[in-house]
Amino acid sequence: MTPSTPGSSARTPRGRFKVWFNRDFGAYFFLVYLAIMLPRYELTKQDRIVPPYEVFHSGQALGTKWHVKFDLGYRIVPNSKFSSEYFSYPPYSVIHPTLSHVDHDMSTWRNDSHLMRFNLGNSTDWEPVPQALATVIQEAKRVYDLTDGAFDVTAGTLVLYWGFGPNSVNLRSRDTKTLDDYRRMVGSNMLYVRTDPPEIRKNNVNLFVDLSAIAKGYAADQIALGLHEKPDCYQGMVEIGGEVRVWGYKHWPIMIEAPVSGRREPLTVVELKNQAMATSGDYRQHKTVDGREVTHIIDPRTGMPIEHELASVSVVHESCMTADALATALMVMGPGEGYDFCVKQDIAALLVTRESDAFAVKRTPAWKRDVKERGALPRR
Repeated sequence: MTPSTPGSSARTPRGRFKVWFNRDFGAYFFLVYLAIMLPRYELTKQDRIVPPYEVFHSGQALGTKWHVKFDLGYRIVPNSKFSSEYFSYPPYSVIHPTLSHVDHDMSTWRNDSHLMRFNLGNSTDWEPVPQALATVIQEAKRVYDLTDGAFDVTAGTLVLYWGFGPNSVNLRSRDTKTLDDYRRMVGSNMLYVRTDPPEIRKNNVNLFVDLSAIAKGYAADQIALGLHEKPDCYQGMVEIGGEVRVWGYKHWPIMIEAPVSGRREPLTVVELKNQAMATSGDYRQHKTVDGREVTHIIDPRTGMPIEHELASVSVVHESCMTADALATALMVMGPGEGYDFCVKQDIAALLVTRESDAFAVKRTPAWKRDVKERGALPRR
């Protein structure tokens, strides 16, 4: 082949590539640009395309604070109604109705809730209740059986006896019953539930059901499920009183606090993806009774506030409702019994115990396997 010379019309392969690249790539880029931008120009001046937007909402419900954060996908929104229609669309159609229904069904802080009407009633017959209430009690009874009574929602009478619970009613100041008398009013074996139709009953009229250790987790699950089903609401995080549920493809960094009273101090950070986490501890609610400091966590098997070195437990599970109940059960069990239970049941848990002026952190095998942790604390 004769080499090309200056002034010749022949081009080298590299020269031909440059010509093709400049001509065809430019045309290709222009077509892609039109495909992306033309729909935007075809919108009326009153419309606009909204990019993925992170939305944050918070408030108070179920006797605690809640936070919801989620991302919305691309949407065409009327500009004149942007602030009121776009931002209120998912939250007000899912978050507030869910919290309102859970509060009306399961709260012990209002006497008109379905649960309190059941607690205050003197009937031992089957009583119709909302499906949600029956579902939560059914799971509570399952965890009661699984933990051999360490988790018991009928321990509400004991909570009241020690001066915690609704209005901090101290039953010991109202009558002459002893702790043993109130212990005889406790036992989920005296509580019955069926879901079709949804009904509950008790065979002891003094039974007092308290769902505060499981209802928040249920509410978090329902909000996450409801928002995930909304168009474009493809990932998010909901937290209610420390119980967390996340959904979508994103890893959400969630801080676990050190069990220190009076201030917030980070212990470690986990990254949750389509998971739930619940934390229970003895360092937030406590009071002095008969000259000694007691926690709000009561062992339903003994009737006494817990007194062991386990300070907090975090449980990661696919269900926030279940994680909520298990975290409380593990706090009741203590560090030894609780860790052995987690190993046997393959539960992902992080247990924090007090050792002199420091904390010791112990992770179950399931936690090491299933939980992505990026905190500063080393695995032990």
